[in-house]
Amino acid sequence: MNIEILKENGIDYDEGLRRFSGYTEIYEKYLRRLADLDIYKELEEKYTQKDVKGAFEASHKLKAFIGNLSIPVLFDEISKMTEILRLGTMGGTEESMAFITEGISKLATVMQREIEKET
Repeated sequence: MNIEILKENGIDYDEGLRRFSGYTEIYEKYLRRLADLDIYKELEEKYTQKDVKGAFEASHKLKAFIGNLSIPVLFDEISKMTEILRLGTMGGTEESMAFITEGISKLATVMQREIEKET
């Protein structure tokens, strides 16, 4: 993986690697999961269905995943949205959801390109 490309796209690679105790293979394995968007799909589904509780649970999982990978810009926005959903409302989350959707999509594209380079 090209670490500089990852850094240019908002991933704090050094901090993420630290969170994974320096195990590059394991950290990069989890980064590759960004390529398939599965971690995001549950949030999208629950949010679209206006299922506040389900969206909260999905956003909380995504927040943990993104936090462990050390993607600060997305983490901050997901944290903000998670706290609003925790209050039992979706009001005021539209901009956050749009930001998260765009950010996850961009990272999925970046990771897919990195995976293709490896094969």
